[in-house]
Amino acid sequence: MALTIEDFVIDAEAVDRLSDEKRLAEYFEEGKPLQELFGFSNEATAEFYEVAKGLIEERRYEEAVKAFVFLTTLNPYISEFWSGLGLSKQHLDLNDDALFAFSVAFRLDGRSIFPYVLAAQCCIKANDFDRAFEIIGEAETFAKEHADDPDADQFRKDVAAAKEFVVQERMRRR
Repeated sequence: MALTIEDFVIDAEAVDRLSDEKRLAEYFEEGKPLQELFGFSNEATAEFYEVAKGLIEERRYEEAVKAFVFLTTLNPYISEFWSGLGLSKQHLDLNDDALFAFSVAFRLDGRSIFPYVLAAQCCIKANDFDRAFEIIGEAETFAKEHADDPDADQFRKDVAAAKEFVVQERMRRR
């Protein structure tokens, strides 16, 4: 199903909810995402995500940043939205911003090596190898704490490879 402009429209009822300070405060206190307040379904949000990913694939990074800012604002609890934002910012050489986004991503869901590695790459680019090792250390800690997970063996291998990558990069740059 293709998105239309109607998919982005915030209906009058949602606008009324935004105007109700008490109701808005309750949403925030309960940790509810704005996605729910605005009435966007998970399916619509997933389609927004696919569009944002497509912008990265098309190398339209400034537009991708805007799309992922929209998504992280709608629902800041989804790791993939933060990873997409980080990747978009990294392609624009906004490495501090990218590092922040990747850090949020792996703290929300540490099961993917992707945001750890990309965060470490941001640090390597800045020649901050201590921070890169700290990030990989966080992945190692996650792996130890979740040793019973079905994908734990692969994750440990990925962490070891990431650590070796940081070691090699540090040696190469000396």
